[in-house]
Amino acid sequence: MTRFLLSRHIGALMSAAMLTAPCAIVVQAQDSGSGTISLINLAPYVSPYIGVEATGGAQSACPAGQIVVGVAGTRLTYIKALTPLCGILNKTGGFVGVAPLNPSAVGQGSRGFRLQCPPDRKVTRIRVSYNRADPAQAYLGGVEIGCSSWVLSRWSGTVQSTATTGFETYAVRPVVSCDDQTQPIVTLQVRSTSSIKALSIICDEI
Repeated sequence: MTRFLLSRHIGALMSAAMLTAPCAIVVQAQDSGSGTISLINLAPYVSPYIGVEATGGAQSACPAGQIVVGVAGTRLTYIKALTPLCGILNKTGGFVGVAPLNPSAVGQGSRGFRLQCPPDRKVTRIRVSYNRADPAQAYLGGVEIGCSSWVLSRWSGTVQSTATTGFETYAVRPVVSCDDQTQPIVTLQVRSTSSIKALSIICDEI
């Protein structure tokens, strides 16, 4: 009976944890029939920068409780500006309140672009493309997001990708992705001069 009650209490705590923030769960059983459960928040994952070598960096973090569900920006010959599309995950797995963090970064007409995950998917990886050999093209020419299914507070399954026009015409196409399945992308970091040179992501629990 004691073991049954312990299992039931641990199950309830694990369910409660899933409904709030993802975390690592450690269970310690004791000889007396009682037990303890610890909820350990994971540290944010900060990726290396990918793209053309540059210094500095500006951070674009979605507001608390929101995650990156896409990216938007301005593209001429190169990516001129980039901002995350932030949204709130609702209980059905969809998004509400999706909007660019910096609306002024999104170009008008054909200059603007918007890449967004479909419902029930979150951005878990980003690729960029550029030409390394030509110093005159020392900027990002394209960007691609990878969207993964989000089930029971973690992402999984096949990644679906969508990219800016002409992404594959650039020879170098590195990728960064979240390191843990319970952490979607919440922040973009970019290095730029007249156009975007490199980017990094920060993944964290929500």
